[in-house]
Amino acid sequence: MTNKLRIKWIDVARGIAILCVVIGHSLGNYWPGIIGNVIFAFHMPIFFVLSGYLYRHKSFLVLLKNNLTTLIIPYIATIFIEGIVIIFCRFLPNPIFLPRILSLHQLVKSSMYGVGVDVNVFHHSISSVGALWFLLAMFLSSQIFNFIMGFNLGRHDSIAKGCIFVILSLCGIWMTQIMLFPLSLNSALGAQFFLYCGYILKKRNMIDSLNKWLMLFSCVFFVWSSYSGVFGMVTMTSPNVLISMLGGVGGSILVIKLSTKMDYAFRNNKIEKILTFFGRNSLVILCLHIIDLDNIQLWSRIMSFITPILPYSVAIIVGIVYRILFVGFACLIIPKIPIFRNLYMPRQFGSLIKWVRN
Repeated sequence: MTNKLRIKWIDVARGIAILCVVIGHSLGNYWPGIIGNVIFAFHMPIFFVLSGYLYRHKSFLVLLKNNLTTLIIPYIATIFIEGIVIIFCRFLPNPIFLPRILSLHQLVKSSMYGVGVDVNVFHHSISSVGALWFLLAMFLSSQIFNFIMGFNLGRHDSIAKGCIFVILSLCGIWMTQIMLFPLSLNSALGAQFFLYCGYILKKRNMIDSLNKWLMLFSCVFFVWSSYSGVFGMVTMTSPNVLISMLGGVGGSILVIKLSTKMDYAFRNNKIEKILTFFGRNSLVILCLHIIDLDNIQLWSRIMSFITPILPYSVAIIVGIVYRILFVGFACLIIPKIPIFRNLYMPRQFGSLIKWVRN
């Protein structure tokens, strides 16, 4: 498989994952349930597995600069947009825009602490930052992973590092029993296992030669995880978190295998092009989806309109289609707006700093 094709199937895998993120947040009364369990079993872990697969060691400053541009600036930009919505709704109340966080003070606290669920820290209530936790977790986890991978641990380097990453992931799981630490540190530590599994998949060339035993392992633990209950990577919790960790890897492998098969079966087909589009823009889609999810009431209004006249399942499908179309159209518009394309698509259009200089 050529390098070019590998990039394409990675985009397809990311496209599947980000669409599952949107669907998972749009299940309504079907959440919690088996559909949500299946989606949550892999839709966040796979981003870390793919990041590990693409890993190349960088110096601390180079990686920091890259991650600030591609992760932290979009994080800040999305918070800023949510702040504008809060101010707008304060002066012009309306039925369409209704932010989840109602005050700028609470928004600042939420963004500074940076976890994906509501928490109470030293008797201070802090609102969830929503799905933006992923950007912070990816930022911290990449720094930690890159730092440890920079060491040469001798003859048994791979095994030693594997043990370190497993221990770090177990620490992330254990820390949740104490509290959710700032900047989604629990999730960042828990992600080390997924990152290293992705790295091993690449190092051992396991994607091109997935054997039947690895596929069986993937299926068993993915199904086991899905039936055990929902895996909340945001808090590193589930009814059986160790099975969920293995299920996250297993589900990721299955989606990766599906993506490579689709790359051959649907090459240059509309299905592949759509998935590739969503995969290449997965980060900006996540941010735009959060803005829609936490600040815009069109989904709930669509549900309220359709539910009395059509079955609830149909209403959910229409709601999901709306949310996918929202982020899809927004992704087509963002590249045409100079400041926003530099904020959210720095790799294609350059960072905001370069835009200001020019």
